Amino acid sequence: MLTNYDSGSYAYDSSNISGWDGLEGKTIYNGPPRGAALTNARLLIKVNTGMEEGSGYEGVQVNWGQAVKTIQDGSADAFVLPMSFPDPRVTAALASGDITIWSVSKEVFDGEAFQNVGKLPGTVPVELPLSEMGYGDGVTVVSEDDMFRGPGTVGADIVNVNMDFDLAKSLTAAFIKNIESIYHTKAPFMPGTWHGETDPAITDMCGNNPIKYHPGAVAAWEEAGYTIPDCAK
Repeated sequence: MLTNYDSGSYAYDSSNISGWDGLEGKTIYNGPPRGAALTNARLLIKVNTGMEEGSGYEGVQVNWGQAVKTIQDGSADAFVLPMSFPDPRVTAALASGDITIWSVSKEVFDGEAFQNVGKLPGTVPVELPLSEMGYGDGVTVVSEDDMFRGPGTVGADIVNVNMDFDLAKSLTAAFIKNIESIYHTKAPFMPGTWHGETDPAITDMCGNNPIKYHPGAVAAWEEAGYTIPDCAK
């Protein structure tokens, strides 16, 4: 049961920030006071700019419930935060002005440092056409070739290996049954959250992240016609 959030950089057009190379000396809202989102944002800024928080730029951290207010109230010049497509925080913040989002450049994306980030457990490199990001008026996405690139964070519902086989199977089967009718229609960003994906290139289930599907879940996925790689069973 996969979810995906990409880390992205963006700012109001009124900030006059030109992109990743315009973040030096700026104040950046980069997540909550602690946790994976903050760690990933700091890492993404370092890979793209070489800067550390506290020297190259000033970081601002607030709890998620204050995120939109913090974006809108001028507490930060730019934002490096997890994003879905389209992201509710971005669309809500449009009430205060147009926004530009910057992709990771192809050069950085293909470079060794970023590819190492993509090998971290729970992280995968993400590329998708700008046309699939779901934004409308007020949002500009900058990329050199109409592809958005960045690190994607993946997650899933985790259960104890001793969960009853039939219970795990029935829960997974109910999830699969409702992928299209519920999970892909509840909100505009839901189709891009990778529910129903089983490809290890997307799920990060093998390799450096050796988590496996519960046997009951495997049975449900395979009965529904999905392929589960042997390394994830």
